[in-house]
Amino acid sequence: MRHLERKALRFEISQAFVIARSHYTDNIDLKTMSLGFTPGYEASELDEIETAVAPLARDLVDRVEDIVLPLRG
Repeated sequence: MRHLERKALRFEISQAFVIARSHYTDNIDLKTMSLGFTPGYEASELDEIETAVAPLARDLVDRVEDIVLPLRG
C-alpha cells in the first residue's frame, strides 16, 4: 500500500510542476521549487497559505482528476 501511495504522490507533485511550467514557461525556477517551502516561514504562516490556496487546489483537483485517476471499466 505504501508503494502505491508514494507512486500517487510522485505523480501528483509531477502534475503540479507541469502545471506551474505550463503557466510560467521558463519564468519559474523549478529547481528551487523542488526544495520545498521557502525558508523563513513560521508554521502559522504556512497554515495561512495552505488555507488561502485550499479552494484553488480543490478547483485544480476537479480539473485534473480524470487524468490522475482515470476511470476503469
